[in-house]
This record gives sequence, C-alpha cells and structure tokens, in this order.
Amino acid sequence: MTSAPSILLTDEPPRIGLRYAVLGALAASIAPAARCVAVVGPPPEESVHARQHVTPVGRREENGILWLERAGVAWRRGDRAQRLEVEGSTRTVSLSTIWIGSQAVLTDEAKRVLAHLDADRHGRLALRAATDAPAWLRNTSRSTPVPGARRTSVTVISNEQRLPSIYGAVHAALGDAADALGIDLEISVAGAIPPDACDGVVLPGGAEMNQVRLLGEAVRVAGERNLPVLGLCLGMQSMVLHALRTVPGLEQAELAETHPDAPLHAFVPIVSGDGRRVARLGDRMVSAHPASRLFAMLQRHGLATEWRERMNHSFQANPKLLGHLETTGISLLSIDVESGSLDLVANESRNFLVGAEGHPELNSTPHRPHPLIMAFLIAASG
Repeated sequence: MTSAPSILLTDEPPRIGLRYAVLGALAASIAPAARCVAVVGPPPEESVHARQHVTPVGRREENGILWLERAGVAWRRGDRAQRLEVEGSTRTVSLSTIWIGSQAVLTDEAKRVLAHLDADRHGRLALRAATDAPAWLRNTSRSTPVPGARRTSVTVISNEQRLPSIYGAVHAALGDAADALGIDLEISVAGAIPPDACDGVVLPGGAEMNQVRLLGEAVRVAGERNLPVLGLCLGMQSMVLHALRTVPGLEQAELAETHPDAPLHAFVPIVSGDGRRVARLGDRMVSAHPASRLFAMLQRHGLATEWRERMNHSFQANPKLLGHLETTGISLLSIDVESGSLDLVANESRNFLVGAEGHPELNSTPHRPHPLIMAFLIAASG
C-alpha cells in the first residue's frame, strides 16, 4: 500500500464549484470507476456545466480538474479508478468551494479556508494556499512579466461571455508563455479580429460548433493582414476547412460534425477497425517535421520540437483530401502513425499560421509553457 492519498473522481451529480476528496489507498482500491465533478469558474449563476478537460489517460472530466494539474498534482491510474495522487496524510479529507462575492474559497469539512481561487490578468485561476494548508496546495508559484516589456495584444476568437467562464485554459497557457518570454500580454476575447491593436489571433477549440463560421472568417482576415494565427482543435479544423474551400471543386466542403448530410466533408468521424465511431482522448506524442520552418523556429529559440499533446476529438481530417490541402500551401507537419490522424499543420509561407488537432493549452503549466504557444507569442511579439 502507498502512503500517498488520492483525489478520487466521484459519481456525484455534476455541480458548479470545485469538489473532490483526498482519500487513502484503501478507499481508492474499493471505489468503483468514477467521474469527477469539478468546475472552477465564476459563481454558479454565471457559469455553465462543462466537460472540456481531458486527463492524460483519456477521461473527459469537469474543467476544474485542470487547476489541480497546474498546481502540480500528478495523475495515477488505480486498479478500479483513475486518481490524482498527492503527498501528505493518508486520512480522508473532503474539500469543496464556496463563493464569497466573486471569489471562490477552498474549504475543508470544518469550513476552514485552505486556499483562495483567484485569477490574474491572464485569467489563470490559481490556488493561493493559506499558511496552514496542506503542503501540496502550496505549489502555485509562477514567473512574472519583465517590467517594461513590449505590449503584445492577442485576440481569442470566441463568445466573449462564455469562453473565460467555462474554459480558462487558453488564457492560462498564453499567460504561462508570456511570463516565460517576458511579454506584457493583453488578451481579448471577441467574435472577430479588431481593426487595430491585434498582434496575433488564437482560434480555440471547444464544443460550440456555431463558432466555425467566425473562426473561418478570422483565418481570412488574419491572412489579409499577415497576423500570426494559432488554431487549437476546432480552430485547426476551421483553418483546414477554410483552406480546402479555396480549391476548385471543394468550395462546398463542410465539417461532418456540423453538416453530417453534406456531400463533401473536410473532417470525418474517427472509426475503429470494427466500424465503430470512437473518440481519440488523452496524451499523444506530436513532433514538428524536421524539414519544416516551424521545426527550425522551435530549435532557434531553444524550444522542444516534440511534445505531449492532449487529444479530445472524434473527427479527423479526411485522408482523401490531404493531397488537395497541400496544394493550398498548408504543410502536413505531423500525422499520427497509429491512427492516421493529422495532428499538426502550418502554412509556412505565412509569418505564423499553425494548427494543432490537440489541446496544447492543457499541457501547459506556469513552469513548463507549451513550446507551440511560446512559438506563437514569439511571432506575435515580433
């Protein structure tokens, strides 16, 4: 038996707010396969239930679990349940959050405040531990921007009311990279690229498929202005769709997820060998092609050219159209050998236009910013 306690993912009905339990190995060994109910965001009346976070081994969980990962808690797979293991006492401790005004406070069973959950100007929620909190809650330090650094403005194309509330990972990862690079970063969320004060554009992922048109239009405008663009999951898919629609005969291409009855699909369902539709979840290794400009850029700035990418998608690029895609100037930088999924693309004639099928933002931490997001901000701060 191990002395490390675990945060066990429970089968309680989902609710807004961070709620989990730290249990000993015995409790973990007898618990059924379980589901987490953690969402860290604004007060309940201003938020929505969301499950956009995916664990490294491929379980969809409430978004609040991300903030435990960012605090340094490590995943372990148990016999019957997946656990987050931490150092400390083996006794069972139930933790939850209550809202005091607009700030969430982490408490124990006795309502003793263990930590405040607050956001910095990048929207990163952090566990700010009380002096008598468990040691594992105190691993929240991070770097700070260099005074006098150049201001860089990045626009995230999305619903400005919803994205920061239900999915703060994009803001968090951009902030991680900005701090590491000494950039004074300003992030705005909008449905379109502003006419001025924009140095780079992020096309985020997510389940709001009504955003595809906005993302595609942002790709067009960014191309006209030669703005650096980073596409994440649905953002990458929208980027690829926009490129394919410029090919004669492919103007009517659609995403199967949004238009299942369309005659031509740029992205199609992932199907297993026995014909079942499946999802691709969890961490996979992704590497930039050694002959690409992106690879050279990453090397030039001392960044990793291979990394773990958190996958969360059930559609992949239509393999029948990949040849057409390359005629548009889009290079296929990484294709997964096992699944055939197109994981990384770039238009290398542009300042910076890169799309990742995965979620780089979910593998970023304050002390280990994601190299792809670092490269984007280097291009944007130019």
